[in-house]
Amino acid sequence: MDGIKLLTAARIIAKAGEQIEAMIEILKDKLIEGLTDEQKKISAVYLLGDGENSDGNWMIKSFFWDIALIKEEKRKNKKPYAHIAIKIVLYDEDELQISGWEPSLYIMYGPGEEAFNFEDSLWLSSAKDDEWNLDGYRLWRFKEDDEDGWGFVLPLVKMDSEKALVEQIIEPVKKLLGDLPPSDPFPSNSVAFRFTEVNDGINILD
Repeated sequence: MDGIKLLTAARIIAKAGEQIEAMIEILKDKLIEGLTDEQKKISAVYLLGDGENSDGNWMIKSFFWDIALIKEEKRKNKKPYAHIAIKIVLYDEDELQISGWEPSLYIMYGPGEEAFNFEDSLWLSSAKDDEWNLDGYRLWRFKEDDEDGWGFVLPLVKMDSEKALVEQIIEPVKKLLGDLPPSDPFPSNSVAFRFTEVNDGINILD
């Protein structure tokens, strides 16, 4: 690598970091607003954050946030009944082994009081080993105490506007959390990754 390439890479990372941070703040606010339901007395509350840096802490490789869903009558105990997690993965050697993978945004739902954690959230490279099962082409599901959890993954660069965040993430999440969730919650122009299962794992479809 020469000096010009190193300078270009540094500029790209610095600029991308600013844009990603701004996007995440909007997404968190929109999720909390969209999942808070006064009629059903449900509130969404930011709970915790985590992530992973590269060796030497030169670069943030991934970010992770957990949002708790709490029923108002139980709020005094601060015990959620479910969680929504957001994870951004910019670089991961295992995820890179998946054909078609690129820096991605992962959205996950899990029932129960216990929050998602960074390591035990959805990783595409270990989804099958972790017993996440593909429902259709885009939606991953898992079972937790006989209740359904789910997740889907989107290319990070396509989340480039507030409209995209609402259309591609907030609305599908709200549909999946509805009383009668549809078999396909995604919009007709969904950019969420589509997957196919192969003998040795999964691939991302074009």
